[in-house]
Amino acid sequence: MKIDIPPECEEFYKLCLCEEIQMDSNNVNPMNKKQIEEVLPQRKEMLVVDSVVNMDFSKNTIHAICDLELRKNILASHFPTDPVLPGSILMEAMGQTGMILFIKKEDDLGENNLREWVQITNVFSTRFLHMIRPPGVVHVKARYFDNGFFITVIAQAIFQGKISCVCIIQAIK
Repeated sequence: MKIDIPPECEEFYKLCLCEEIQMDSNNVNPMNKKQIEEVLPQRKEMLVVDSVVNMDFSKNTIHAICDLELRKNILASHFPTDPVLPGSILMEAMGQTGMILFIKKEDDLGENNLREWVQITNVFSTRFLHMIRPPGVVHVKARYFDNGFFITVIAQAIFQGKISCVCIIQAIK
């Protein structure tokens, strides 16, 4: 099956398999959990982004944190003798990270009516490269591309200095 994404997204995805998404340290827009709750509808265990370190609206990039210490209940049940962060939770963190960036940028531009309509439609080319085991934090970095009717988010999960997962998520806006 051919993935229907713009060529610039495909090129960026390939780059993300081997290089970390670079963030501009001059554009720091941190967010805490309470501020994230004002943006995303998820709550309790399903809100898996714990903080935002950096957002750069000019480059459409974001760096967020998922703290494994706060996922003890999930990790205790997912291979109890050898816990691993489930891929579905990791994908959720990556999707939430991209949506935070998109919604915050649209809010900044005065387009905040899109918040209720953003919905993931496809997940393409997910690569799980390294297992994520507690303890520690997962750094989620993402960039989004606006494709008119859709946005395409390319996200990385970085754990203990290694790119552990890369995916392409498409959402309708």
